[in-house]
Amino acid sequence: MNTEHKTISEHPNLPGWLTVVEAAERLGIQPGTIRRYSSRGTLRGQRLGWTLLFSEAEIARFAAEKRAAGRPKSRKLKKLSVS
Repeated sequence: MNTEHKTISEHPNLPGWLTVVEAAERLGIQPGTIRRYSSRGTLRGQRLGWTLLFSEAEIARFAAEKRAAGRPKSRKLKKLSVS
């Protein structure tokens, strides 16, 4: 019987949970940034032994919050020609 799982979310007892690396890949940021956000309380995770896990719902909430925050995208300005 093969009990290996490629990711935590594929584990039959832990559906819907992501490791630091998986969460970082989903958000497009570095794992260290995920750990920093977690230690600050910006991103809520759960410890399972030495492993820090994040629910898919928490990652989705965080991603939506991050998209809404920050500066709006700038509009490209037309280049003016001076004669």
